[in-house]
Amino acid sequence: MLDPLLVKGEAIGVLITGCVRESAYCEQDLKFTRQLADQLAICIENARLYEKVVQGQREWEETFRALTDPIFLIDLNFNIIRFNDRMDGHETCSWKTGFQGKCHKLLWGREKKCDNCLLEEVYNTGSPAYRRVQRPSGRVLDVFYYPVLNQNNEIYAVIHHIKDITEQVKMEAQLVQSAKLAAIGEMAAGVAHELNSPMTVIIGNAQMLLREGGPAGSPDGLLNDVVSCGLRCRKIIQNLLTFSRQDHQPLAPTSLNDVVERVLSLIQYQINRNNIDIRLSLDQDLPPVSANGHQLDQVLLNFLLNARDALEGLERDREIVISTSVRAGEDGQRWVTTSVEDNGAGIPPDYMNRIFNPFFTSKDTSRGTGLGLSVSLGIAQAHGGTIEVGSSQGEGSVFSLVLPVDPEGEEG
Repeated sequence: MLDPLLVKGEAIGVLITGCVRESAYCEQDLKFTRQLADQLAICIENARLYEKVVQGQREWEETFRALTDPIFLIDLNFNIIRFNDRMDGHETCSWKTGFQGKCHKLLWGREKKCDNCLLEEVYNTGSPAYRRVQRPSGRVLDVFYYPVLNQNNEIYAVIHHIKDITEQVKMEAQLVQSAKLAAIGEMAAGVAHELNSPMTVIIGNAQMLLREGGPAGSPDGLLNDVVSCGLRCRKIIQNLLTFSRQDHQPLAPTSLNDVVERVLSLIQYQINRNNIDIRLSLDQDLPPVSANGHQLDQVLLNFLLNARDALEGLERDREIVISTSVRAGEDGQRWVTTSVEDNGAGIPPDYMNRIFNPFFTSKDTSRGTGLGLSVSLGIAQAHGGTIEVGSSQGEGSVFSLVLPVDPEGEEG
């Protein structure tokens, strides 16, 4: 007996029943096998449908888990229903105890729901919502909320997506700072060129007068002062032109002592006129580092400006110490350190882990953008080094640029 396995009028198989005896089956047997074939067809089709459902669920779950950002499914009562286990490095310690609970407790460490909760906004409007959040640790997060609808087109849950964009914000801040420096550099280059021409005339005329003996009765010392001050001004102009250059220079063996002298020629007057003493403690046997000298100028200039601002308004003797030194690491790598130390107000402890965050500043908006240290740290890391900070509130701070010694330059 052969009975087709029919599903929606389509044969998906055949049930074959056989016997070694002739005329072994009657009409009753044929009806039974036909009913059996119908039940088998239903069972096979149900198994196929179940496999499709399981496969679809498996693909959805794998896609859910494959995303690198944390994603949560949250119900109308703020309970987390499902998540993709991407919470590595999240600040909230309570997350480690499990995921059964309220989203405001497990994700944000709050006992009550967040103020201006965007989940409620999604429930009320039926539209997606977005917010950028800066955490106390300095991390910047983009949080997104998307409504999830049931078959009746009613919201029964919300998808909560968290994206860490801290590095992206840092890059954007560096781009903003680069554009600003480019504009300042272009302006400084123009001013320096304008000053360079009359300064050349002043120096040349004074030197000619010296060679000719000077006007009758004029002391040679005055002409010598004119020449020496003119040469100093020209050196400052040349350093300003160098600092304002916008082309990308290749890395080359660079002396950090030269960087200190170059930057001081640009800013020493501004610091001294604030009644701040500058002391130098430079290692004269300092090995070179492989670096872009213009970028190191920018880092040291930022250190000095911050030190000047930290000393502003203090009644005691104000002092900045610039030092260079060499030290050896545990792996045998040698490092060159350039430090700028002040005896100013110091950094509050709750600011210490935020000073390198883009746009973070304790100064007035007219005095700072909060980008200097962030950009400086990026420059240091691009050179294989870092920036170290030490501070005691009320006693002062020290910022150190630490860079690896250039082996080739040292051998040379």
